[in-house]
Amino acid sequence: MFLFLALGIFSKESFMFFLPILIIAEYQLHKKINFVFHAANTLIVASYFLIKGPLLHIRDIPILWPKDIFSFIVTAIGPIGYYTKVIIFPLGGPRFLSSFDLNKPVYFLWASLGLLALLTVLFLSRKRKNAFIPGALIFFFLIGHSALVFSQLFPYRAYARYMMIPALGFLWLLCKEICQLKEKLRSALVFILLLLFIPRVVLLSRDYRHEIIFWQKAVDISPHDAHASFQLASALFRQKNYIDAELVLNQTLFMKMPREVALLVSLLYSDLELVRANYQDVFRWLDSIEALTKQTGGQPASYMQVFIRAKRATAQIALGFWEEPEKLFLENIRTFPDMRENYRELYSLYLAQGKWPDAISLEKIMKEKFSKEFAELNTLMIKEQLFNFSLDEKITFYELHRNYPRAIELLANREKQTPLDEKATFHLAKLYLKNGRAEKAQEIIQKYIENNPSSVELINKIAFFYINEFHRVREALWYLQRSLELDETQIEIKYIIMRLTENYLKRLKPVWPEEKIEKSD
Repeated sequence: MFLFLALGIFSKESFMFFLPILIIAEYQLHKKINFVFHAANTLIVASYFLIKGPLLHIRDIPILWPKDIFSFIVTAIGPIGYYTKVIIFPLGGPRFLSSFDLNKPVYFLWASLGLLALLTVLFLSRKRKNAFIPGALIFFFLIGHSALVFSQLFPYRAYARYMMIPALGFLWLLCKEICQLKEKLRSALVFILLLLFIPRVVLLSRDYRHEIIFWQKAVDISPHDAHASFQLASALFRQKNYIDAELVLNQTLFMKMPREVALLVSLLYSDLELVRANYQDVFRWLDSIEALTKQTGGQPASYMQVFIRAKRATAQIALGFWEEPEKLFLENIRTFPDMRENYRELYSLYLAQGKWPDAISLEKIMKEKFSKEFAELNTLMIKEQLFNFSLDEKITFYELHRNYPRAIELLANREKQTPLDEKATFHLAKLYLKNGRAEKAQEIIQKYIENNPSSVELINKIAFFYINEFHRVREALWYLQRSLELDETQIEIKYIIMRLTENYLKRLKPVWPEEKIEKSD
């Protein structure tokens, strides 16, 4: 029992609600209480807060209790009503709610039914002793999780998944009552319940096939929930569906949202602009996070600051700056010394600059802290290989480590000796775009088009280069429209232009002041 309680509490902290249930169960079954056994169980529960919390940098949950009893009752009614509905009708409705949503009148009605049900359970417990344990499963988990409405948990105050154990207690009691019925009535009632619930369970299982489907369903149920909408955008982004991710994120931006969600939205927008190599917009979104935190007071969570510094450093490296990114990565290592990615990024920066002594020193630290992950790392071997690389291999090396100016220099020097073919020309344009020099990339492409001004195939390749490589829709549309002017019979190009215009550009709301001016013009 000690082992299972320990495994439970270190898996999920709400396992602590089993502690009083174990005491009740022992008294119910054996008519006595072993205080030594339950004292040991209490120590196991306490160990979660003494060991796991500090080890994982988990802060205590801040609780804001109302000042008067009336405010306490009004605030507590919402989650009780929501959880009552979840227990009795678990296969419909929102899966999570904020404190604002919990104040809806419908949950006050459900709370009345829930309190009546609790009184009924207490009555059954006095009348039938075997109802005491399932009643305890309902009571302690329901009351315990309802108290979270007074916490400052982000972003929700109520989750349907919290009611798994109370729902088990409810089914336990329901089954006991059904067993008291006559056989024909019992069989008919069970058949009706199975007929009602089994198809619904099968249908709902489809919502859990993929995280995008899950969050899309959550958004459909709660269309004004900014956090659910952000999670959908984030899931789309992870699947590299950047256009749909931006559409959802753009819609989220104009919703009412708490400060924490606003920070996450800005952070994800900066990721989108990194993909497009729009570095000035990356800085703009990161600056907006700092401005928002100054307005609302306080600083972003330390873990979020790590990502902010890493994104700022990545954009600066792409633009050809090195000193400030090095400082930012060193600050990340100082703040979170056990995050491997911080070391990997700094090591890549040293390789890109050819700072071999610094790379060797960092390699030793990386091998000491993460022996398995970096066991095969060999800076001296990389240095020797780079010296013997061919020109194309050197270009690939510098591009991999984001030293785009050096990669451009090597490829441009080759152009002076031999004119670049189509593949190399696109590669050079790609490097300029990654270096934040979009105008130079366009200039190279335009010069290449001058040799084949009527080549529809070439112009289409350029359009898809902008879409597939950098997800830049506006630049791609310009070339697609030019292609259509040369050959109006391209039905597929007409369709792509229509989709990008109607389903993307026209659905985007202007974010920055200059975008609003452009759209009005």
